Amino acid sequence: MTSTENTGVKTIESSKSVRLGFWLFLFCELLLIGGMLIVFALNKLDFTAEFRTESLQLSPILGAFNTFLLITGTSMFALSVISLKKEKKYLSIFLQFLAIIFAVWFLLNRWLELNSLWLAGFSLSDEKFLQKVPGEILFFKFFYAMNLVHIVHVFATVLIVKLASFQIIRNRITSESYDKIQGAGVFYHIVTIMWLFFYPLFYLLA
Repeated sequence: MTSTENTGVKTIESSKSVRLGFWLFLFCELLLIGGMLIVFALNKLDFTAEFRTESLQLSPILGAFNTFLLITGTSMFALSVISLKKEKKYLSIFLQFLAIIFAVWFLLNRWLELNSLWLAGFSLSDEKFLQKVPGEILFFKFFYAMNLVHIVHVFATVLIVKLASFQIIRNRITSESYDKIQGAGVFYHIVTIMWLFFYPLFYLLA
């Protein structure tokens, strides 16, 4: 076997290892999401009335708009992969830029909403809030914790998409190797699906 063949074999093995690691990572992500949803559902059975009462403090309209932002963003990224496959490099980069814009817009909306809740006295450090019944406090503990996890994932999505765009600009990813950014698209989809579970659980509970 020549050195060229050895290099080819090592490249294939490395690619397989990366893909295996990526799918293992996604599996762990699904376990994390599933675990949070199960724990939330079990506690909801014990504090159904309290959870519904505190759900009224959230805006379903804002939640629906955030859902629109993530669905649109992940759609833009999916279209960018298709564009790159068809050798439309600059269209692909533009669509990825839009995907980043929608994700950042989502993050901005989340920050504004959380900030308004804190100012309204729903902060976990607010003394009046801590005087509420345990079920009402528990609802917002879940809300803040699960949203923090999701916000971190959205922020990671922005960084991943930016990295993919730079790789395309530098021609390190081309129409022949477009599959290298499909993993980023899958991650974006999972982050969107995560929100599709969170939205009805928190915003439409009442």
